[in-house]
Amino acid sequence: MEEENIKKKMKIASSWKQFFKNIFSSFFCQILFFFTQDEFIKNNSKKVHQTWPVILVKILKNIVQFTIGVGLFVLVGYKMLESMGATLDTYPFWEEFKPLYCKYDQIKLLEIVSIGLGAATAVELAYMLFTPGPDEAVQPVMMGIASFVLYALSLYNGDTNGLTLIGIAILALCIPVLFYTKEWMDSKSKNRS
Repeated sequence: MEEENIKKKMKIASSWKQFFKNIFSSFFCQILFFFTQDEFIKNNSKKVHQTWPVILVKILKNIVQFTIGVGLFVLVGYKMLESMGATLDTYPFWEEFKPLYCKYDQIKLLEIVSIGLGAATAVELAYMLFTPGPDEAVQPVMMGIASFVLYALSLYNGDTNGLTLIGIAILALCIPVLFYTKEWMDSKSKNRS
């Protein structure tokens, strides 16, 4: 009797695997098509001739950042469901993913978001090496500061001293200053052309 239940669960898990495999292979083709569209690759505000390595790196950057975003969305979604009392232990496919998720089980929600934002920032900074001009550096710096502020807030446990909170507030105030700096640099470059 128990062997039949195990076989039934294995059959269900196998069908779920095939289902997700089919969806993800089709989804991957759609994503690849989306990331190679002309509107997505080229920046029309700048009339800069982009070589194929720069276009390839931009496609890779977008795919990696999209993957980080999807992973972050899934983790945050599960954390929210978990906080509402939902559990995935009843689903047959959960046993395969449980060891992976148990690594992230004790991490706070803001910490997960800050790690994802930090990873996206690292990808954006790496892409900046392939672009001309320093104006591409402002957005990753804003993302990095936001990531650090979220991480510092996730570590806050009530006994942090005032200097630490003042430092976090100053960093948070740097984000709008950098945003307006970026807007000013963009308007200045539009006036030149």
